[in-house]
Amino acid sequence: DGLLPHWDVINEMIGNNFYVDGTGDPEVRASMFKRAKDMSPDTLLFVNEYGVLLDKYGRFEGFREVVRNLLAYGAPVDALGLQGHITEEDLADVATIQLHLDQLWEEFKLPIWITEFTFNVAGEISDPDHSIHAEQLENFYRVAFAHEAGQGVVMWQFQVGQVNLGSKIKSI
Repeated sequence: DGLLPHWDVINEMIGNNFYVDGTGDPEVRASMFKRAKDMSPDTLLFVNEYGVLLDKYGRFEGFREVVRNLLAYGAPVDALGLQGHITEEDLADVATIQLHLDQLWEEFKLPIWITEFTFNVAGEISDPDHSIHAEQLENFYRVAFAHEAGQGVVMWQFQVGQVNLGSKIKSI
């Protein structure tokens, strides 16, 4: 108990019905949250998803539906995790991010963490002096930390001297 401060109980649930299909139990996800809370009552339990902040692939409404369903089945959801993978095709649009943070806070009143924050990990943007990177990071951090629900940002795929590109490690 308490060994993990945060736990993404089931990661990326939009369109992922593995547990429901496998068990035939529409409440299995909520049961998993309840079991996790029983095992570790002091751990914050998260719903974590990608594409929500910028409504990539229409995922914003899908995320809200996932959270609504979990809460309706009594899942002890303590916080929302929103992955922040920023690429050249979706630079950090502060107005959109702010709107989605506002809407999630208004509906659920749950703390929000930005999880898996990455920028340009595959090198889609030519940015040799990192000026675009710096601007995007500053804009993203300002909107995330200024929001009343914002509790933190977790950097992802960042290592001293390397960038993790999935199956490839690139020295920098």
